[in-house]
Amino acid sequence: MGTNAGERTADDYGFGDVSVGISIQPIKERKSRPAVILSLALKTKTGKSPFDVDDPKRDLPTGSGYYAVKGGINLLKSIDPVVIFGGIAYSYNMPEDVGKVYTLNTGGGTTSAKLDKFYPGDTLSFNIGFAYALSYNFSMNFQFAQDYTFTSKSKVNGVKSDVNNSTMNSATLKIGTGWALSKRSSLNVSVSMGLTNDAPDYVIEFRLPVRF
Repeated sequence: MGTNAGERTADDYGFGDVSVGISIQPIKERKSRPAVILSLALKTKTGKSPFDVDDPKRDLPTGSGYYAVKGGINLLKSIDPVVIFGGIAYSYNMPEDVGKVYTLNTGGGTTSAKLDKFYPGDTLSFNIGFAYALSYNFSMNFQFAQDYTFTSKSKVNGVKSDVNNSTMNSATLKIGTGWALSKRSSLNVSVSMGLTNDAPDYVIEFRLPVRF
């Protein structure tokens, strides 16, 4: 006598992980060279951590549960009316002390295991794309982006080992618009579509960058 494993869908909403970042342009664009933009960002763990979820059938996490620092470099070159851009970034995902005991179901009953620490795999990111100016104040942009996350590790009952199926390869295609509100601010709206199984089906994004 066997059992049938079914597929189940769950939905939840809440406050996620807040990210803050800064970008600077140390090298301006010239006729013979592209502009160079450096960026640094910090991702917090303000969302509900997956380590704090006791029953995933009734409660879902809204955050990753760990801090991350991301640094990157982007190149930008204008070929009027097109702007070509691309870059690479690396995210250091910080280990998280958990110290929580979980009850696991086994074939012969239940057993307990203590998750001492979680070591999320770092992420290597790559992007390339172009923007096309439709007018002085409005443009469209197309971008391909790929994130590869290395294998995560966990320390359970004092033993450190790899987490199965934790390597991720997320690739997306983004289509967006840019509207210059003033010389220092703009409104960007975009839609990203997932190209791999690890990527979200779609993401709608609103940004209001301000230059100082």
